[in-house]
Amino acid sequence: MVTFQCNLCGSQQSAEETQLLDPARPATCTRCRSTTLTRAIIRLLALEMFGQELALPDWPPVKTVRGLGLSDSGAYAERLEYLFDYRNTFYDREPRFDIAARHPERDESLDFLICSEVLEHVAPPVDRAFEETFRILKPGGVLLLSVPYIEEGVAAEHFPTLGEHGLAEVGGRTVLVNRLPNGSYEVLPNIQFHSGVDTEDRALEMRLFSKPALERALAAAGFDEVEFRGEGCMENGIVHSAWSHPIVARKAPCRKPDSVTKELALSLTELREQARAANQSRWIRLGRTLNAGPRFVLDSRLPEKDREE
Repeated sequence: MVTFQCNLCGSQQSAEETQLLDPARPATCTRCRSTTLTRAIIRLLALEMFGQELALPDWPPVKTVRGLGLSDSGAYAERLEYLFDYRNTFYDREPRFDIAARHPERDESLDFLICSEVLEHVAPPVDRAFEETFRILKPGGVLLLSVPYIEEGVAAEHFPTLGEHGLAEVGGRTVLVNRLPNGSYEVLPNIQFHSGVDTEDRALEMRLFSKPALERALAAAGFDEVEFRGEGCMENGIVHSAWSHPIVARKAPCRKPDSVTKELALSLTELREQARAANQSRWIRLGRTLNAGPRFVLDSRLPEKDREE
């Protein structure tokens, strides 16, 4: 049994290591329903934004930082909306965003983009999606990416000739019906779906990546630094299997803009000052004595009358 602190909600949790390693990625935090993968994504975003491992409840708000999520988990999306100029989007419902389409109005507009378990579902050619992730990031921006992939071998594109298509039920079985360029139709019975992290919605698997194919696609799109981050963090219940590690890809120049760096430093200073002020509250001290006190969070504002001079 592994005991850990969830870095999304701050609660103490425990789970079997086999659960943490489960490729189906079940929720292993009973409070916020986070998974090994969602905790890993937030850990990496903290390192990119603040240079240190901060639990999400302790992040300072920096509204000059702009981010975008592609079907992000509800376990962290609402908090990111409070902290940053961030919006979570979806392919099939509002607010809609198709990463494989061109969005010239968003060119070089984002400090970070989270694309977790999405690109395996994008219709071919997937290169368009990699190119768009690069275009909409600012210089110095970062892509946090996760997709299922194999360590070696050739990537498998399941439907290379995919055109106008749809799903049909035949004999109690779901099949893919695809219209070919010559106008004829083909029926593809061997298809696979993935379920969403927060919903029971099913998404059709279009491909299985390989690590070499991902490296080539990211380099071709223009990313200068690509890291496959397989290190775990047992303290936060992050234990990766031997494959399908989260990926950090950076757009040159691989540094944060000076204005953002300065504001982050100011916000962290403010965070420390707030923590010191809260720790002087008679209510916080009483709670600690009773071992049931409220947890100080960033957006708390204690009235002056509740602080000791």
